Amino acid sequence: MPTCPICGAEIAEGAVCRKHLARSGGASRTVVSKNWLAVLAVVLLFAAFFAALIAPAIQQVRSGRRSPATNNIRNLALSVHNYHDAHDSLPLAPRHQGAPAHGWQTHMLPYLEQSRLYETIDFARVWDDPANAAAFRTEVEAFIDPGASEKKDARGYPLFHYAGNVHVLGRVPALKFGDIRDGTTNTILMGEIGEGPRAWGDPASLRDPALGLNRGPATFGHPRKHGGVNFGSLDGAVYYLYGDTSLEVLEALATPAGGEEMSFP
Repeated sequence: MPTCPICGAEIAEGAVCRKHLARSGGASRTVVSKNWLAVLAVVLLFAAFFAALIAPAIQQVRSGRRSPATNNIRNLALSVHNYHDAHDSLPLAPRHQGAPAHGWQTHMLPYLEQSRLYETIDFARVWDDPANAAAFRTEVEAFIDPGASEKKDARGYPLFHYAGNVHVLGRVPALKFGDIRDGTTNTILMGEIGEGPRAWGDPASLRDPALGLNRGPATFGHPRKHGGVNFGSLDGAVYYLYGDTSLEVLEALATPAGGEEMSFP
């Protein structure tokens, strides 16, 4: 009498063992086991859980280790583009008694849906004049790193968690795109900073990328001490530069007309 290849129970020739759904005729025949199906279901469930757990980390690596500030950097870069379209130059640097009175970022307000706030500012006075206190104590979402713990300075002014490239912004006279002979795609406009953020109205929110990354309060750096830094280029794109990027590469990307044939890595 033929037997089930799994449990050895006697079954008729060509019949199926109802307990194991296996046909008689030897172990070489296909066997479908409910127990194996249960094991497979558990494995698939575990795999799905594991994939959901590590997916955010994988996505972070694939997207260039982007910080939550990436969209802000892109929006600020595009606002500079819109300013140039309207004024045929990069943001001006108004001066009061020979010193900068307002920062480039203040001029971006109308292009960041902050026209009403912009209209309350008295540009005949310096940014931290008491007459401008109400305006510059207003927090602007586009200027704040969403993940930053520190959002105001000691005087109560909301911070600006980024800085402009000193070789491009704050110049007198202001540069035009035609002056960017190295190309807007290959020139840093601004980036995020890890130490020493200033109030968003402060005209001193400018740094030199050529000084290196994550090297102290005078340099660009990641706010959460990661190895690299997010930068916006003059063409509106956002790039992630690793912390060990050479000073030669950073200087080439920082200067608008240095003549170097260098693009973002």
